[in-house]
Amino acid sequence: MNEDPIRADGNRFQAVLAGLAAGLAILVVLLAWQNLSLKRRLAAMQPAAPAPAFRPGDVLEPFDVLDAEGAAVTVPGGSGAGTLLLAFTSTCPACRATLPAWSESARHAREAGLAVVGVRLDAAAGGHAEPLPPDLGFAVYLPDPAAPGPLARIRSIPTTVLLDAAGVVQAEWTGALDATRAAELNEALARVGG
Repeated sequence: MNEDPIRADGNRFQAVLAGLAAGLAILVVLLAWQNLSLKRRLAAMQPAAPAPAFRPGDVLEPFDVLDAEGAAVTVPGGSGAGTLLLAFTSTCPACRATLPAWSESARHAREAGLAVVGVRLDAAAGGHAEPLPPDLGFAVYLPDPAAPGPLARIRSIPTTVLLDAAGVVQAEWTGALDATRAAELNEALARVGG
């Protein structure tokens, strides 16, 4: 008996298709494994997020910053409801993007009876400093190079630190303040000042 040639071609075609499907399945598994391996390697290459300079509950002993004339101003000052400490450099894009949110938060802080202290870290280091907008809404100081105090712990800018009247850290925000984080800051200011 002779086999039907069409059926024989169909069986060969099915065998070829099954072989191709098996080959593709093996390739999918290999590509998935390679993708996972590359993701792990990329994650290992990413720098770790900087640890916060201050944690809630830390106590900042009073330290001095310098005004434009070089006179010392003590932070936290010991009077009022607390202090809003803003650390930045004038050349940092994230810092510049945060300045408007800080200006608004400075208004809320003053209304709540808090002192607002901006500390410009680049000018004290003798680095290149860009001019700041004239209407920031808060005073800008320089760290005392002889005794930077807790400012030496700051590794990431911009850094926003909320202190109560005793110098206890209530919260810290590192990086640019988007609308959500600025709202969190303003709510925290109301709690500390209230």
